[in-house]
Amino acid sequence: MRKAVVFLVILAMLVLFTVPVMAAKPEINPGQEVKAQVQEKIKLEIEERKEVQKEKINGAEKYDFYLSGEVMPVPPYGGSDIEGSDERSKLIVNQPNGGAIANVTGVMKGLLPNTEYMVFISKGYTPFNALKVNLVGQYLMNYYLVNEAGALYPHELVITKQNEDGSFEGTGVGLSDSKIEVITGTIEGLTVHLHSAYVDSLGVPTGYYYDAVIAIAVDGTMSGTWVDSSANTGVVKSAGPVDVDVQSGDTAWPGLLNPALLPFTFMTDEEGHASFHINLAKEMVVFVEGEAQFSVWINSLSPAATVLISETVTLYSELETAE
Repeated sequence: MRKAVVFLVILAMLVLFTVPVMAAKPEINPGQEVKAQVQEKIKLEIEERKEVQKEKINGAEKYDFYLSGEVMPVPPYGGSDIEGSDERSKLIVNQPNGGAIANVTGVMKGLLPNTEYMVFISKGYTPFNALKVNLVGQYLMNYYLVNEAGALYPHELVITKQNEDGSFEGTGVGLSDSKIEVITGTIEGLTVHLHSAYVDSLGVPTGYYYDAVIAIAVDGTMSGTWVDSSANTGVVKSAGPVDVDVQSGDTAWPGLLNPALLPFTFMTDEEGHASFHINLAKEMVVFVEGEAQFSVWINSLSPAATVLISETVTLYSELETAE
C-alpha cells in the first residue's frame, strides 16, 4: 500500500512540473519560420533551375545581356548601368514545334533589390561602334604657302601620345630648314587642331609657331589650313594614312518588335533577382526570307533609363515569308 502511495505522489509531481513547461512552449519555434523561408527560397531556385534545364532539353539557346553603354552611344546611354548585372543575367530562347514562334525567358540577376523594371520586346539592332581615330604615328605633312601653287614646306611630324580626352603631343622637323617643332593639339571627331612651337637645339622656344586645322577623311588622308605667328597662311595636305575606325551601328532604341507587344514589368527580390517569361506567337513576328530578329531591353523606372540590352536574337521559320 505504501508503494502505491509513493508511486502516485511521484506521478503527481511529474505532471505538476511537465504541464507548465508544455504550456509555456510556443506553437512555432522562431527558428522554424526562418528555416521555412529558406526552404521556400531553395524550392523556388530548384524549380527555376529545372525550368532552365527543361528549356535546354527542348533546344533552347542562351543569349547574353550587355550593359547599355557597351552597345549604345555614351551618352545618353550608360548612366544607370549596374556593373555585373550583364554577366549574371541571361536570356533563354526556345523555338518549339507548336503555336508559339518562340518562348522567351529572362533570368535576371545583379539588379537593384526590391525594384521594378520594365521589359521591351524590341526589334533587332546592330551594336554601336563609336568613331575612333588613332593619331599616334609618323606623317609627312606638306605645307603650302597661300595655296597648292605656292612654295612647299614639307614637315615630318611624329605623334607620340594621344589621350582619352582627345589631346595629343609629339615632335616635328622641317625637312627644308631642319627646324625642330614641339607639337600639341586636340582631335574631336575627324577634326584636328594642331599647334606647333619651334624650339632651338636646347629645347628653348624661339617664338615662332603655327596653328593648323586639319580634316581627316575616312580613308585616313588629311587636308586643312594653317596660319603662323607672322600672319602667313596656306594649306596643308598629307596622304596619311591615319588609322580611322568609322562610326557604325545603331545609335538608339530600334522600337517595339510589334506594337501589340506592350512593355511589361517585373519586380526584383531582396537580392536583385527576378525572372520573366513571354511567348511570341507567330502573328506577332514578321519574317523576311525566313528570318526575323528581336532583342530585349530592360529599363529602370526611376530614373527612366535603359540598363540592359540583350544581344540580337534571330528566329527562323519555314512558313511563307513576307517580302
